[in-house]
Amino acid sequence: MKAPGEHGLTDGSHRGTERVTDRQRLVGLLEGMRASRVLLSARVDEREATYNTALLKLDPGIGAIYLDELSPKKGHEAIRTGSTLRLVGMFNGVPTHFTTLILGIGIQKGIAFYRATFPEGLDYQQRRVSYRAYVGRGLNLSVHLVAEDGREMTGRLLDISQGGLGVHLPRGSPVKVLDTFRIDALELPGQDPIACTAQIRYTLQEPVEHVLRAGARFMDMHPRDRRALVRAILAIEREQIRRRAATRQ
Repeated sequence: MKAPGEHGLTDGSHRGTERVTDRQRLVGLLEGMRASRVLLSARVDEREATYNTALLKLDPGIGAIYLDELSPKKGHEAIRTGSTLRLVGMFNGVPTHFTTLILGIGIQKGIAFYRATFPEGLDYQQRRVSYRAYVGRGLNLSVHLVAEDGREMTGRLLDISQGGLGVHLPRGSPVKVLDTFRIDALELPGQDPIACTAQIRYTLQEPVEHVLRAGARFMDMHPRDRRALVRAILAIEREQIRRRAATRQ
């Protein structure tokens, strides 16, 4: 029964997020996540720590889903019958959020699993209208963030659009959804670094690379920096096209 191995907003309040409550669509989306073995980031009750799990099985007939044992082990130790799990996973390239209640805890072949309530709804962030450029590993662009309390952290830029960015941060970085940061220096190809403020929209632990993936929305950007951003996005896109053409030759 073992399956291989955002947090994010769950109120559907930000633009581009759809609240799905239709039963047939819910089953379709959750089954897609299960079949794709989507890694889920889980928060237990009101705890700040996040853990990893995956969907093992759906049973809409009895109103239940089955989830893999939380990892690291501290997550499993924290969970109880009646615990609330807030889950987010990247499905079809966008954050997908839902909440469930633990109905029971079982063991199979020495590995725990959880029977939980079938979600009443699911927040599915629709694909962005603005073009999102993905930054290859050949471009090592850094993002320097400063929190409102002065905490600083530096990460690697993963993708960027006119609306926001994705970044890899060191594992355990003190970043939560809705936190607001000042981006002191966002490196862009062929441009001077730009600065702005941004709000965290989702976080997800990446167990393979041992980093924290975070998505942020730009909140305030000077028109000069926005023009530089547009030029950089176009430059990244041109480089991607050039590399694809070279690969085909």
